This record gives sequence, C-alpha cells and structure tokens, in this order.
Amino acid sequence: MLGDYLKAARKVAKLSQTTVSEQCCSVRQLSRIENNQSLPSLDLFILLIDKLDIDVAEVVTVLKQQLGSEET
Repeated sequence: MLGDYLKAARKVAKLSQTTVSEQCCSVRQLSRIENNQSLPSLDLFILLIDKLDIDVAEVVTVLKQQLGSEET
C-alpha cells in the first residue's frame, strides 16, 4: 500500500517522521498515512514524495503492481 511504500522510502533516506512532516503535516498524520490508516491529499502526497525524492511514476508503478497482485 501507499503508506508502506512511503515509510520504506523514508527509512531508506534515513529520515525521521519529524523531519519529513516538517512544514507539511503533523507527525501523527504522517504516522497514520504510513500505517495505512489514512490517505494523503494530493497536495500532501506531492509534498511527501518531493521530500523523499521519489519519482511519481515509480510510486504509480509500485502501487499498480501491488493492486494487481491483490486481485489474484
């Protein structure tokens, strides 16, 4: 799911939730997103992938693969 992907990317980048959430959301909101309890708005999603230096096409590809594997 999206939250798992964002959490893994944050850990690879060796960033804390506090650092990533600065000036875009609360740590609690980021935690809820990473634990798949909430989805970010489009604006927040863009801010997060920018902070994590993730290519949007990469995220879409991974999510498509995950969704495809859930259907089988």
